[in-house]
Amino acid sequence: MARGNNPEGSKPEDPGSLHVYGFKNGVLSNMRKIAPNGGYGFGPRHLDIHPSQPWVYLSVERQSQLMVYR
Repeated sequence: MARGNNPEGSKPEDPGSLHVYGFKNGVLSNMRKIAPNGGYGFGPRHLDIHPSQPWVYLSVERQSQLMVYR
């Protein structure tokens, strides 16, 4: 997770994103990057994985939202 940051003063916003990696034979690989609107206004903070379903629960702190990704 790249949380991102709100703009402050003359500092522009840092866009946020969620990165998904594969792991095979001890090697990480980039699978997907989730960054709605280029990551602007997207502030992921914490995630949890469902124990028996292919779901990830993502709290998006800057928007006070809970998102679910398959």
